[in-house]
This record gives sequence, structure tokens and C-alpha cells, in this order.
Amino acid sequence: MSDSSDIIVIGGGPVGLYALYYAGQRSMKAKVIEALPELGGQLWALYPDNDVYDVAGVPKLKASDLVENLKKQALQYKPEIVSGERVVGIHKLNDHFEVVTDKGGQHATKAVLLAPGPGAFIPGAIFDNKVKEQKKRGLFIELDNATELADRRVLICGGKREAVGWAIDTATVADAVTVINWTDIYTADEARVDTMFTRHVEVMTPYELLEIHGVEKVEAATIIHSGTREKVRLKVDAVLMARGQLTNLEPVRSWGLELKENGVVVERTMQTSIPGLFAAGDIVYYPGKVKTIVAGAGEAAIAINNAKAFIDPDASPQPRYTAEG
Repeated sequence: MSDSSDIIVIGGGPVGLYALYYAGQRSMKAKVIEALPELGGQLWALYPDNDVYDVAGVPKLKASDLVENLKKQALQYKPEIVSGERVVGIHKLNDHFEVVTDKGGQHATKAVLLAPGPGAFIPGAIFDNKVKEQKKRGLFIELDNATELADRRVLICGGKREAVGWAIDTATVADAVTVINWTDIYTADEARVDTMFTRHVEVMTPYELLEIHGVEKVEAATIIHSGTREKVRLKVDAVLMARGQLTNLEPVRSWGLELKENGVVVERTMQTSIPGLFAAGDIVYYPGKVKTIVAGAGEAAIAINNAKAFIDPDASPQPRYTAEG
């Protein structure tokens, strides 16, 4: 078992990275465990060239640049980094936690922060080399750049932020772009949705993808109306699955955490139903929860400060600094 940490942050995405920074601010010995080979989460893995708009004080920033800034901010305190390992168990012992990974790692810590973001507990095959092979056929689950879809007839499936963003970006380079969504509700900023409707994009709701046609490459797709079950065949040569990764919380359920609406229930301190185990970001549930980077960063700060007070009863959950000289 590795040496004990004050806190282990599970997830090296934007929320986890900001949590590492705050842990350093509170002089906590921190470790991060990230399932992907690099820090940055989905911003790094799926949307590096997408623009991010919900960072306070920054009108617009490329996702890859935001990740680099977050890494510089977090790594200045030299936290221990464990990458390429997926957490499969968290055990509460007498005076500490034991965090177990799929590579056999056993990590001791006084407190834990769950900040994995969406898709953290889904099998990692989506990120393996098969992705490149699928792209050659015309089936995409990520985009490095919108120019990958240049001069193609593109079908985008989904109504989340990434679907709307990709529709806007690809509309400038593709021959045609069709967006289907199982509902007419889009979980993206209203301004971005309005922009999508003003671009060269055909939006079809409520439809779902039924079948992709073509052997060596995508040649067409059949979609089905969610209500009438009417089928429509579209001539396309690229399909982009932009539904966003589902969060499979079954492993979390086995750890004894309280769940609600596919999220981990937290108190105002961001502590879960297990004392000393905190959560922040897209994985948490509480009334009025907003799933944005800036909200997740605020939750991370709340969690870390309260974790500090949990492991050190003499410490205050309010950060205080004394200027000398």
C-alpha cells in the first residue's frame, strides 16, 4: 500500500485539477488518480479544440489551453499523480480510507474527493486505438478538429453541449449537417442553441439513431421518430455520436453512497453520506445543481476546505491567510 495522503482526488478533469490546487493552498498532501493516460478529463480526451465559455473572467478559451492552465495551477504544489488507473473500490477503515484501482493499486488517505465527471466509471474502450479505426469508416465519438468532417454529409446524434458545439463548428466545413435529438430540449447555453439554428444545420426532433448502413464505410443512417416510430433513411458518410458519456454509478452504489437521479447525494459541505468522502462536479446531486465547469470548481473549493477541517479538527473550513513583513 502506498504512503498515506491527506486527500485523494479521484478524477483529473477541470474540477479535480482545481481541487488539487486548493488542496495545495491548504497545505494538504494530495494525490490524484485519473483513469485516462493524461490529466484533463474529457476536455483533453474528446474536445481539445472546442471553445469553453463558462470560466469566470474569460470570455472564450480553447479547451486544451484551459487544461494547460489548470495543470500549471494545480501542479505547482507537486501532488502525486497516478494516471491510467481506474478506481474500482473505496473502503472506509478505522482512521483512513483505502482506494483500490483496476491495476491493483492500494492507496491510503485520510479523506477522498470524488471528482470524476461524466463517464468516469464506463469501461475505457472508448479511448483505445479502435477510435482511429472507426474514424476511417466515418463513425466518430470524438473530434480533434472540425476539419475532420470537411466536405462530408454529417449526422450528429445528441442534444448536449458538445453536440451543439460540434454542429456549429462543422457547419462551416461540412457539405451538410443534420442534428437529431430524442427531445427538443438541449442542455446547452441558449445563445449557443440559437446560433446552431441560424447555421446551415438541419435539426430533427424527436428522433433517435436506429441503424448505420455501410460495410467498409458509412453510407447512410436510419433514424426513428421517438413518438410515431416512423423511420427515415438519411444519406450520410459520417456519424458523430455526441450524446455525451453516460455515468454508470453502479460501482459507486456498492461503496455505500446515497444516490439520487444518477448522482451522488451531498450535503452543503459537499460531503457524501460517508464522513470524510466528498464529491464535486457533474457526479453530485443536490437541489438546484448546475453542471458547468465554474460551478464544479466552486464545489471543489467547498469540498477541499471542509475536508481540511475533517482531517484536522483545529483547522477552519474557511481559508485564512496571514501576511508577514
